[in-house]
Amino acid sequence: MSCPIDHSNLTTDSSSDCAGNSTDYSTGRIASSIPKSGTEHTWLYPSPDQFHAAMQRKGHQVHKEDISTILLMHNVVNEQCWQQVSRWERDSFGNDTFALKRFQGRPDKLSPKAWLKSKILGYVRPFDRHDWIVERKDGAEVRYVIDFYSGRPSDTGQGQVSVYLDVRPALDSPRALIARLNNWFQTKRSDWSK
Repeated sequence: MSCPIDHSNLTTDSSSDCAGNSTDYSTGRIASSIPKSGTEHTWLYPSPDQFHAAMQRKGHQVHKEDISTILLMHNVVNEQCWQQVSRWERDSFGNDTFALKRFQGRPDKLSPKAWLKSKILGYVRPFDRHDWIVERKDGAEVRYVIDFYSGRPSDTGQGQVSVYLDVRPALDSPRALIARLNNWFQTKRSDWSK
């Protein structure tokens, strides 16, 4: 799989508005492809310094030589999340102009779907959850729920990491429910035709 980030025109920003206190890590930031609501810019990924500080705040001990790899995986996964959000917006809702307004990590709060799958059906629970708020060109805000699961070992080669993403609009409106039901039926119809 190729990297979804276009490296040909990346910009860096040396400002570090939430930097840690370490001078061992770069404070340069990379621009994502994710449009930032209310601006002409895209969201910036955290610098290695910011990422290291955040890992320490959460109690994770990470070796210095691993930070760049972990940060790259973080950025690639977020790009894949945005691709899936964009697919929902275009294919299910017919929108071509939208941007990410804000996001919130909620690792300790299971989504209703993840709760049902893990508590009732016995599936492994996700290792993280995010809620992303997308703003459409008409000003409407739509919440997306993203559950992050560790991929199956068979999905990866030796030494590779796999993450499964369950990205979908939150069931905050009848329109979101209809979109999710349509998506489920299309997926099942595709499975049955194989």
